[in-house]
Amino acid sequence: MGGRDRQDEPRRYDRLENGLSFADGTPLSQEFFWIGPAVVSVWLAGFDAYKRRIPNEATYGLLIAGLVVAFAFGRGNGALVACSICFLPSLAGFYMGVIGGGDVKLLAGLGSWLGPQEAMWLLLLCVCFASVISIMLLVIYHLRTALSPSAVVARPKSLAFGIPVCCAFWAVNAGLVL
Repeated sequence: MGGRDRQDEPRRYDRLENGLSFADGTPLSQEFFWIGPAVVSVWLAGFDAYKRRIPNEATYGLLIAGLVVAFAFGRGNGALVACSICFLPSLAGFYMGVIGGGDVKLLAGLGSWLGPQEAMWLLLLCVCFASVISIMLLVIYHLRTALSPSAVVARPKSLAFGIPVCCAFWAVNAGLVL
């Protein structure tokens, strides 16, 4: 009776069949983990819009962290498939000159946080958001030239693809499509 048994001491977390849990047995929600990459996606979208590039360190960190969390929850194979689903079509887009290399790595990194079905929705919504944003930019350009024909209006730059990727990731994780 001099002290507590080692069995009575709570551990930080216990490995359960369906994921991680706190010491008192309450499960650690997997949905909680999408907040981190969602915030990073907003930062990278702003960085892409401002600097027109996405830093490698952030995309590789996003990819590695997503895979570590996925394997910790026992869904590593699904994360690898989702990462491939996001990476391969965007790599083809890179070689066709449609998107940049940072966008490819951003999609792969965000895909590592998703399952295969969510990764498909991410790609579809990226295209949809990019189309809507591009049409809006063209309408604004034509309205500005029509309203002031004598003024020199700069043509719109190419779309920073990090913005539609961020919007699509938020839409998928907010449960708007599933």
